[in-house]
Amino acid sequence: MEPRVARSEVTADQAADLLGVRLQTIYAYVSRGLLTRHRRTNEAGHRVSVFPLEEVLRLAGERTRVRTGSLEVLVETDVTLLDPKGTLSFRGHDAVALSTRPFEEVAALVWAVPPVGDWEAAQDDRAVVRAASSALAPGATDADRIRAAVLALASADAARDDLKPDHVVAVGRRAIAGGIVALGGPETGSVAERLWSALGGAPAHEGMAALNAALVLLIDHELAASTMAARIAAGTGADPWLVLLTGLAALGGGRHGRSSVAAAGLDSGTRSTSMRTREPRCCSITSRDWTPTGGPRWRSCS
Repeated sequence: MEPRVARSEVTADQAADLLGVRLQTIYAYVSRGLLTRHRRTNEAGHRVSVFPLEEVLRLAGERTRVRTGSLEVLVETDVTLLDPKGTLSFRGHDAVALSTRPFEEVAALVWAVPPVGDWEAAQDDRAVVRAASSALAPGATDADRIRAAVLALASADAARDDLKPDHVVAVGRRAIAGGIVALGGPETGSVAERLWSALGGAPAHEGMAALNAALVLLIDHELAASTMAARIAAGTGADPWLVLLTGLAALGGGRHGRSSVAAAGLDSGTRSTSMRTREPRCCSITSRDWTPTGGPRWRSCS
């Protein structure tokens, strides 16, 4: 039942119709400060959301107006929702609560597949990755090793052009396992355990749980430059290996993932004592969720 609203206000459904988006996107606009949400009571006594018509029309005009030197991007996703209260969810599950569960389990949830599958690198994959790593110059960073591992595994995948979901998920698992091998991680154990060891962490350290939580909280971020780059590559029909490489390339920028070099310098306690070259082996800061007061990723990892 529609609420009683002033002519200067529209309901969430009406705002979605005017903007040509889904309801989830309307609430994403609210979380990013683009729309102001007010509460009203409808005739059934239920609290509902309404929005200033002027703001909705202004936003609609901005989305349709072409401006020199600008690019308007609309991302609609069934995976991630950051509501106006600052609650982050993946597939309808609170992300902070999920951060206590194994990364592999949450990855299956995000991929919408059963929580089964091999997350450990096969013998052939280990050989391919190690050969690629050994061919790199002495000054190669850990990020270089991961990118080389993904490219090497791609060249060994006879079905790399297969875009079916099962193959895409398999590529994701193989890439993660291969990246850990490239960093010198052990062959067995959970993703967090192997990655923690590869980063120089002590066995059974509490940092392993923190690393797993960070992996879960950052499992999807629709606003990150690397995620956007990967989306664009996927939109061209690129194979899943190339999609990953596109995202990794963007992540390597000094204004994105490589900014952790400066962050690690501010907090030397988060760096591994076995750090090689100039690139820190673990990131000491996470990107802030785009909400007016910060978001759950920032609050949970800071």
